[in-house]
Amino acid sequence: TDAPDATLPQGDERSEQFVAEVGQYFDTLDGIQMALRSSLAHIRSARISPAVLTTPPAGFVPPQPQGNEGNVKMKEKTRGLLKKCVERDGWCGVLDALTRLRDARHAE
Repeated sequence: TDAPDATLPQGDERSEQFVAEVGQYFDTLDGIQMALRSSLAHIRSARISPAVLTTPPAGFVPPQPQGNEGNVKMKEKTRGLLKKCVERDGWCGVLDALTRLRDARHAE
């Protein structure tokens, strides 16, 4: 059930919004899966020892790969889940502020 103050659409529009949200969720999961698979494929092709898969020391920042355009395109295509959540919350905040501004103007 919805919260009393929820501003969710009703009917067909609600179904369409649900499908869009679920689609974004699965796109995110697909991006994570692709990143994991490409990382494992890179480890296999480079014949890197599994011993390097141990936990790195605290504060370790891995070096950026040079000249590998495929990974750059993949990073541009897929953003981290946290970045998506921050972006979504930011846009929700903008929408909320604009809605309050509109409501205040209508009240005047």
